[in-house]
Amino acid sequence: MMYIVIAHMEEAGEQVKGFMKSKGRLPKYVNCLCYDNLYDRNVVVKKITMPQFLYLATAHLGVNSFDGEIRNVNPPSSPLDHWVSGQILESDYRLMAENIRNYIEANGKAPNYANSSLGKIPYEMLIYIYARIYAFMGSYHMTPSHINIGFLEEDDTIEQV
Repeated sequence: MMYIVIAHMEEAGEQVKGFMKSKGRLPKYVNCLCYDNLYDRNVVVKKITMPQFLYLATAHLGVNSFDGEIRNVNPPSSPLDHWVSGQILESDYRLMAENIRNYIEANGKAPNYANSSLGKIPYEMLIYIYARIYAFMGSYHMTPSHINIGFLEEDDTIEQV
């Protein structure tokens, strides 16, 4: 089994965010520092797929405890193909995280979308949202109070909280 901690998720979030900003699409995977076990904490580099990234990102933000175990997660079956615009408050993205985590654990795959105060947020946008949250956490050592997405998003708006 492989395990990841928050600091490594922050680095992965920064990589995913940078890739999506420069290429306009999701990467296939992100290279991530992980531990091969929780006892010796031997560091290894692992390729984390985007469905795995979404699971790890949402599981670490969830209310329940999480040991950081990296699981196999399949991609969504029919991801939505639309864009959502607006502001998501921390309470909303934390609730979405808990729902996404529960969905993945129950179904073994990433959701096509997540419900939010803005409506249905598609899979790709979810990954970008959580990548930006972790990138912010890596810079400021706290979670953002909100995140702007879609047409409201300005360059690095999340860093201006």
